[in-house]
Amino acid sequence: MSNNDKVSLLFIAGRDILSQKEVFMQKDELFSIIEEDWKKEKALDLKDFLKRLKCSTATVRRRLKKWKTITSFNHKGRYYTLFEIADFTNDGLWFYNDIGFSQHGNLIETITYFISSSNAGLYANNLFELLHFKSYSILSRIMDKTSLHREKMHDKYIYFSADEEKRKIQISERFKMNQMILAEEISASKGINILVEYIKHPSISFMELSENLSKQGVFISDVILHSFFEFHGILKKTHNFKQL
Repeated sequence: MSNNDKVSLLFIAGRDILSQKEVFMQKDELFSIIEEDWKKEKALDLKDFLKRLKCSTATVRRRLKKWKTITSFNHKGRYYTLFEIADFTNDGLWFYNDIGFSQHGNLIETITYFISSSNAGLYANNLFELLHFKSYSILSRIMDKTSLHREKMHDKYIYFSADEEKRKIQISERFKMNQMILAEEISASKGINILVEYIKHPSISFMELSENLSKQGVFISDVILHSFFEFHGILKKTHNFKQL
């Protein structure tokens, strides 16, 4: 006999001919059957519970609270699962097909958590990849509802923590990351020019090195030069290279 058949049979007798004790016993069996199905199907929505429990929406919601469920952060919070079913990653996320669940709360709470806990802020695409969704309108609404901060870098918005001290650290780390990326992208020919000029003048500062290179038609800022030497591990070996 299928679980659906069992559920149907539980209601055939009718509550009016059952003792109160029997009713509670039948309810407990029904809930056990639903939990068994739930573990197989992983995520259920309100319609699934209404169909199985054959009761009002208010009753279903009360029961869901007792089950200590987690609601999906996407699909408008329509789906429910149990903590024992969810297999969360280290990031606190679990996806069943395209349904996402988060240990950090609903969508706004989850996005706020990841932005606030990031080392160097997050671009929109970072969030979209992490949460498996793409909606700039959601980010706009979140900016209206929270104190998160955003700045434009390289023609794209990057989102930072609402906490001022944390935000300063994130912006500083993002700046370092961007400089390292630029240093990595310096062409081989420019890299040769840099090293040749450094070998000729091993004691000059980054500012002076930048000025010497500009006279040769190679325009690289002192900050990028510092990142270039740091990226290639040269700073560790050159104690006499003047810092700014």
